[in-house]
Amino acid sequence: WTGSLRQRVASVVAPWYLHSAIDVLWVSGERQRQLARRLGYAGARCWSGYYACDWDRFADVYRRVGSARPRAFLYVGRYVPIKGLDILLTAYRQYRAQVTDPWPLICVGSGEQEVLLQGVEGVYNQGFVQPQDLPEQMAQASAFVLPSRREPWGVVVQEAAAAGMPLICSDVCGAAVHLLQDGYNGYLFESGNASHLSDCMGRVTEAPLAHWEAMSKRSHQLSAQYTPHRWADTLIQGVKSWIACMR
Repeated sequence: WTGSLRQRVASVVAPWYLHSAIDVLWVSGERQRQLARRLGYAGARCWSGYYACDWDRFADVYRRVGSARPRAFLYVGRYVPIKGLDILLTAYRQYRAQVTDPWPLICVGSGEQEVLLQGVEGVYNQGFVQPQDLPEQMAQASAFVLPSRREPWGVVVQEAAAAGMPLICSDVCGAAVHLLQDGYNGYLFESGNASHLSDCMGRVTEAPLAHWEAMSKRSHQLSAQYTPHRWADTLIQGVKSWIACMR
């Protein structure tokens, strides 16, 4: 829920148009649940946990690699303005100027802003990577960064958490509401604030190994909120509950 004119109009007309055609809304998380509630969907009419990554494949990285992985930041996403790639690169330049032993930044993706990555010291552009190869990319880095300007959810956040990566996310990332606790398994920064992001990157870099390992473990644990098994269970139990309500 953002309070936009479109959403406000929808909340008014929903009883006449949506409710007659749609019985249940299955949403990804709390921010989407807020919108669903304003549209008149609550209780048995609103299910959570719509998105779930291939959890076992990414959890295997955590079990297999642990802390024995290269010290590097990882970004995975489209190279487009809405994803905040320019913000990340500005923050990364500031970060490199502030720390004595900066980590490299690995970028995975493609898009119109790919040219921004050229010639930036410490940045490695891997280009587009097939989904089945993404776990191995996460095994080659120690922290995940998602600097989006707008991100209703972000499945990649759960993938990185399952792989045991401390997270650095902008405060517009919907998945961060459930998967990132500031200072516990990573850091939350104000969207668009490159200096704040740079500071967060520095805090991860300077963290003692024991603290990094604790954040890694906590990310992995939080990621288990969403698995294919729980997705299937939500569907089965949700249908049963809805049928019971209709009787």
